[in-house]
Amino acid sequence: MIVAIAGGNLQGVEATYLASKAGWTTLVMDKRALVPASGLCDHFFHLDVHNEAALLDAVRGADFILPALENQSALNALVCFSQKYEIPLAFDARAYAISSSKVTSDALFKKKNIPAPLPWPRCGFPAVGKPDNDSGSQGVTLFYTPKQYEQFLEKFGKRPDVLQEYVEGPSYSMEVMGMSGNYIALQSTQLFMDDIHDCCRVTAPVPLFQEVDDELVNVSLELARAIDLEGIMDVEVIQHKGCLKVLEIDARLPSQTPTAVFHSTGINMVALLGDIFVHKLLNPPHICQRPAWVSYEHVAVSNQGLLFQGEHIMSISEPLKLIRNLFGADEVITNYQQGRREFVATLIIKASSEQELEKKRKGVLKSIAEHIDLF
Repeated sequence: MIVAIAGGNLQGVEATYLASKAGWTTLVMDKRALVPASGLCDHFFHLDVHNEAALLDAVRGADFILPALENQSALNALVCFSQKYEIPLAFDARAYAISSSKVTSDALFKKKNIPAPLPWPRCGFPAVGKPDNDSGSQGVTLFYTPKQYEQFLEKFGKRPDVLQEYVEGPSYSMEVMGMSGNYIALQSTQLFMDDIHDCCRVTAPVPLFQEVDDELVNVSLELARAIDLEGIMDVEVIQHKGCLKVLEIDARLPSQTPTAVFHSTGINMVALLGDIFVHKLLNPPHICQRPAWVSYEHVAVSNQGLLFQGEHIMSISEPLKLIRNLFGADEVITNYQQGRREFVATLIIKASSEQELEKKRKGVLKSIAEHIDLF
């Protein structure tokens, strides 16, 4: 299988990594010459997807195109290109339009009685303001007091697109995949956030009570049916005061969680996307009875120490590479080179138990610290 991946940043890294694990040939395309995924793929094309001739030349022979970007103009261009040249595009434009709008998706949650944070002013303060279309933590503002909210109104002249209850608690994620009304929910993962609410670590499996995990599965499947999903969707929730509340959905290949699920269960979401969009079938993956314990974590290393931040630190103008058994981690996606003391890294660590995982992780972090002479 040959997959053409449009976008070489964080989603592109995820797509390229998993496509390579499936044994596929990977083509990555990006309008920037230096992008993280360019160091992980088989072939890199420096092009703008709006350039139809260049795009056609790059994807010639590819089995399908996988978008790994969020630029709406670029996505529209890929949809038109796919239809014109009859090259499968692993993308559900209609579902994405719903999920990429927080206003629209919140309305869907309300219509389907999906538990979600209360809208303001029903919730009072603290409250969180979000832009309608930005993903993840981009543009998110936390208002602890009415005064902070009033200062925001004075500065920007309008309220946030979405203003809702600020909920605290452990964060979880689940991917659901399928087509034509037939869906499967995959493994749940736990998300850890940095101080700007960007995900800095993912772990799997999640030590949830069975009834809570079942609830997450049921909510994910219900949302997939509600939007008539074709492909993949990510569902992010918070367990607030014992109750799951859906924060957002995203009908695209996410970053971070698919790799954690792959190493824990062996399920490759990119391979499943190939089945759905190329072969028009959904083969239920083998259910792993004893999943591995996995930690997927980002770290910025410098002479000042180790800084654990969200995945934004991996978005660099430099190719990343995959190194096995570096600093004791099973795999590391990084710009590290021999002797380099300042670098960024995604650490992928596996173990047979939660306790062994934490012990192994501490050993990896100690090894990195020793490398830069922190001890």
